[in-house]
Amino acid sequence: MNKGRSNDHDFVPPTQYKPSRTKNKPPGFSPLKLIPRFEAMDLNHTTSSGQIPNTINSSSPEALFTLFFTDSVIDRIVRCTNVNAESVRVHPVNSRAQNIRFHDSYNQLPWKPVTSSEILAYLGILIYMGIYTTPNINDYWNTKKPGPIHDSVRETMSRIRWTQIHRYFHIWDPTLDHSASNRTARPHEKVDPLAKLLLAAFQRYWKPATNVAIDECIEGFTGRTSDTVNIPTKPTPIGFKIWVLADQGYVFDLLWHVKGDGKDQGPQGLRTIWEEQGFSKTQAVVLELMTRMPNRGKGHAVHLDNLFTSSKLLTILRQYGIGAAGTVRTGRTQREENDEKRQGEQSSHEPAQDDTQDEGDYTLCDELMGKALTILERLQICLQVYPKSIQNVLRSIYKHIQNPFRTSSYLFTYIFKICLERL
Repeated sequence: MNKGRSNDHDFVPPTQYKPSRTKNKPPGFSPLKLIPRFEAMDLNHTTSSGQIPNTINSSSPEALFTLFFTDSVIDRIVRCTNVNAESVRVHPVNSRAQNIRFHDSYNQLPWKPVTSSEILAYLGILIYMGIYTTPNINDYWNTKKPGPIHDSVRETMSRIRWTQIHRYFHIWDPTLDHSASNRTARPHEKVDPLAKLLLAAFQRYWKPATNVAIDECIEGFTGRTSDTVNIPTKPTPIGFKIWVLADQGYVFDLLWHVKGDGKDQGPQGLRTIWEEQGFSKTQAVVLELMTRMPNRGKGHAVHLDNLFTSSKLLTILRQYGIGAAGTVRTGRTQREENDEKRQGEQSSHEPAQDDTQDEGDYTLCDELMGKALTILERLQICLQVYPKSIQNVLRSIYKHIQNPFRTSSYLFTYIFKICLERL
């Protein structure tokens, strides 16, 4: 995969700033008028806090670990690991041919079903490996000096048993978790049953602050799969994309993502109500995650980057009692460009409108006329300072009216005609 180029449909290209060639303000220039007065929302600002039961020793890492990795989580891992081991070992020759990990001799050793205590020991060693890194996994069971000797690892589990569990470790049971469809399960579908158990604990033991954030994150993965994305601007550019609602680094909720721009691709788990209200999939991520918070997110303020921010999104969030702040951009993502193309193709196949218009059409025209005439006045000022041909002026009007307001063909023609008469 090319690390320098993104294959993500939601990637925001860097803004290209063009320096102005004039130092003097045009005659008649004045700041924008008719900007509504902004009234900040009155939010009761609170800080985040853990909701740990009094019966739990918060200074004990083991006690905190068991809050999230409960018996139901461990039992699931035990069951799925044993099912996977039995399935793979039924045809060991085929398994070795399909996966290079089975080329060594460990696949031939007798397998004893794993237990809950062994899974806990395996996870403990795995966490230890993440904290104390070595060039080779076998170094953790080293017995010779001058190399480091990890007695805690050697005394907990043998290298052979740990390697066996690591090979068959699984969190997905295809006999129970797979849908009725015959298609191959996607990576996030294999993780989702366990993630639901963990998310319930994430939300139970944490009270988020007033200010939260929503963004995309990458779970690093460079193996063979077509579902990884590449976002060069991320600290971990290649991996699986996940939409996350977080508070000071604590993941409170998340949505999975499927790479692509198809109907069933992009953010997963979105309710259809957001699409029916005209929101894009990325904007729907914010609405979905915020309204899934306690009290439907009311009283919170979400901070966004320029991928999500739009006046329409911030307006609807305000109606829900949710504050929002975000950066803005001038460029468009690939998903937004594709959505616009599809809308254009759909409108081109719509039947032509009659010349007659009802009262509702005139009301909509009058509403957009003020915006169109304001744009026209600014263009006339520019025309006095920067002489342009009439063709360039018309192209500017077309660009400013068609894109922001997305009028239908007959309505655009009506406004465009009046603009020409005022030139």
